[in-house]
Amino acid sequence: MGSLKDVAKVIVENHSFVITCHIHPEGDGIGSMLALMYMLNELGKRCEAVCSDGVPTILRFLPGSEHIKLDCECECDVIIALDVSRKDRLAIPPSSLERLIEGACLTVCIDHHIVEQPFGDVAWVDKSMPATGLMIYKLFKHMAVDVTPQVATCLYTAIATDTGAFRFENTTHECLSVAAELVKSGADPALIAHYVFERRHEGALRLWGRALARIRLERRSGIAWTWLKRKDFEAAGANDEDTEGLDNLLRGVEGAKVVVLFRELRDMSIKVSLRSLSEIDVAKVAGQFGGGGHIKSSGCILKGVTLQEAISLIKKALRREMRWH
Repeated sequence: MGSLKDVAKVIVENHSFVITCHIHPEGDGIGSMLALMYMLNELGKRCEAVCSDGVPTILRFLPGSEHIKLDCECECDVIIALDVSRKDRLAIPPSSLERLIEGACLTVCIDHHIVEQPFGDVAWVDKSMPATGLMIYKLFKHMAVDVTPQVATCLYTAIATDTGAFRFENTTHECLSVAAELVKSGADPALIAHYVFERRHEGALRLWGRALARIRLERRSGIAWTWLKRKDFEAAGANDEDTEGLDNLLRGVEGAKVVVLFRELRDMSIKVSLRSLSEIDVAKVAGQFGGGGHIKSSGCILKGVTLQEAISLIKKALRREMRWH
């Protein structure tokens, strides 16, 4: 394990870095990565930012996003993984990752998700933090690096994403105070909210309409769910990243204690996104299927099962967890 000071020491003592986040990235992963990229550049370090899935369309307004690469051919002293604690979820192609790990002196993890054995020689993991972006902000302050308007925009986006625009239970006094400081440093809340939470192309909205029309609610248990098949994406003219934000919208289902979004991926595995609106720990449920996340927000991927089988498995696991409360 490690701490803020341990991460700062690694940065000071090394010269070249590759930074990455998790596959299927969102605002916290991309925003934190870009902010750290700006820091390393400011400190005179050589740095490459890599995300094999690319930058989602809704986040391409972020300053510096055009510099994020799909792969990395260089060597480095340190690999830093942000907003992810598991090696199998790093957004670096496997062949490149193994090469980098063999050549790198150190691997570092900075994350706020629940995990038993985090990836990295130095792992600064703090599950009390609402967003990795807040941890990166602390790193800026610790290392006395200026928070420019570009950095402020990236970090505000990171924190706003993982707190649901400061609506979720993980919204703390500290993150609101930091958000205010980021606005003071140049972040534009209205602009960020427009791109991250409001602006969607027609295909995305048509896709959301299909999912909303299928919502089911099991009133006795309080489980609400919906699903998307591959043909739904084709019919709507949408892609995988267009589901971003849909699972949070489902939180509005009256009478729901847990909401679940099931969707078929291109390889026909089933991605499951779980959101808890009660005392139910959905991270425990996701963990049963190799996934994880937070108590209130988690996910997993089921392989080798049909959509209906996945729905049945997750509902049974949720009911078991509910009986314990």
